[in-house]
Amino acid sequence: MKRQEFLNKLEKGLDRLPPEELKDVLEYYNEIFLDAGEENEERTAENLGNVEDIIRQIYADNDIDPDGRPEFVIESVRIPKGAQNGSRSNRSDGSHKRKDFRISDRFAKVLLAALLFPFWFPIAVVIFSLLAALVIAAAAIVFTLGLVGVILSVTGVATIFTVPPAGFIMAGIGMVIIGIFTLITVPIFKSLVRGSINLLDKAAGKLHSLLIGAVNLLDRAVCRLHALLFARR
Repeated sequence: MKRQEFLNKLEKGLDRLPPEELKDVLEYYNEIFLDAGEENEERTAENLGNVEDIIRQIYADNDIDPDGRPEFVIESVRIPKGAQNGSRSNRSDGSHKRKDFRISDRFAKVLLAALLFPFWFPIAVVIFSLLAALVIAAAAIVFTLGLVGVILSVTGVATIFTVPPAGFIMAGIGMVIIGIFTLITVPIFKSLVRGSINLLDKAAGKLHSLLIGAVNLLDRAVCRLHALLFARR
């Protein structure tokens, strides 16, 4: 199961969840898929388990009957009202701790990357330069091969009228080289286009997650500021 299919099933199954909680759940599982990478989407979905089980567990954690009955009552065990409130508070605290942990973990990664910038940036530049040099050299070789094929083909066709045997040989060799050039360049071009699309899709997903995280952080900061101002009044 792919990421989008998993999220669509999750969103459809959690239609009775409050909008804010549903948004947090979808963001949480979307980040799991994005961190694992597009090539590991099916394995990630398999590791997460059955979507129906996840939906039932989320409903239960939010005191919503997974079967959609009007009233959610646990008949086998009677829990005092105070204990129910305490359990609900513990689940809420656990949910906030999970969100705070994700935010703290992301902040720690950014801080670590900033502190180690003088070390990893020169290494990244060297690696990128070597890869760029290899790509340019390979492109130059392939381009030269194609150019040689074209020159031999044109020269061979022109030579056919004066020295037919030599002209046919040169034209044949040129056509063979052009064929080899085509066999090399077409798969490479397709791979480059596919890789560029995947890279842009991943970058867009990461940027979307960062923007959503920034908006959520700003919203929480505004809510806390509003609460502090209201408490002072």
